[in-house]
Amino acid sequence: MSWQTEWKAISDRIDSILKAGSFYAQFANSSDGGGAAHRGLNPSAEDIRTSIKEFKENYISLLPDSAASCLEKFIIDAVEIYEKSGLTPDPYLNARTRLTFLSAFRADFAYKITDVSVRARRLSERAFSHLQRSIIADSTIKLKWKDAFEKGDTKCEKLGAAHFLQHGIWAFKVKEAGEATDLVFGEPLAEKYLSEAERTSEALVLTEWKLVKKKSELNKKIGEAITQASLYKEGVLGGLELVGYRYIVIVSEDYLQMPPVHKDNNITYFFKNIAVDRDTPSDVAKKARKGASKSTQTLRE
Repeated sequence: MSWQTEWKAISDRIDSILKAGSFYAQFANSSDGGGAAHRGLNPSAEDIRTSIKEFKENYISLLPDSAASCLEKFIIDAVEIYEKSGLTPDPYLNARTRLTFLSAFRADFAYKITDVSVRARRLSERAFSHLQRSIIADSTIKLKWKDAFEKGDTKCEKLGAAHFLQHGIWAFKVKEAGEATDLVFGEPLAEKYLSEAERTSEALVLTEWKLVKKKSELNKKIGEAITQASLYKEGVLGGLELVGYRYIVIVSEDYLQMPPVHKDNNITYFFKNIAVDRDTPSDVAKKARKGASKSTQTLRE
């Protein structure tokens, strides 16, 4: 089980106890003397505390630093909330304190793990934009990519992965068995690569690269790429991985219109086009004017 799945289960349980606590609060002045809190809410809150402690023991090494710190703070502060305040004679007050504590922790922890994905998405988008602009602006880079385009998918994957690393992104792909594979070395993302990725990168991002030399091949290649990327099931390195997002990269000679995002089984696929010999907007306009001029001349003749 991945840490994301385990955390979702804990988060859902916190949500349930908060709803129960909210319902109970409507009748807090009734004659039960806090019995419901004593028999239901407080034991459940203690169970959740235990689950969070076990979650920390199992997964803290995989979490982003900010999320790990948040988790450790919860464990330390919980001693005061659960043990010292638990000695008060008012079980309702104890339940209210513990539930508020759990709610605040969940909100803070959820933000810190979500923030990693947001940053990884932004870095990925920047890397794609920078790559395309570099090909247009730098003739040396353009020649490298045109050469890679002639040599095939693997060469483009390697160049792309090297470029992405400049932006703090470690790009990987999957093989037929769903195994995560390093793009540059073509080897499984074993411990040595994962350790390097953790030291040097902001995030691991799954990418599937396909060359399209004819526009008529586009839909077929996109379908193949989605099928290949969908084979990947398990997390690579916890908080370092961009969970729930995958990039299908279509490398072509000139610009190709990409389809909108595709969602399947809680996975969002983004489509990016890298054109190795793309015209700039001004070049396109010049060609259009030139074509229109020739057409006018033909009509006159």
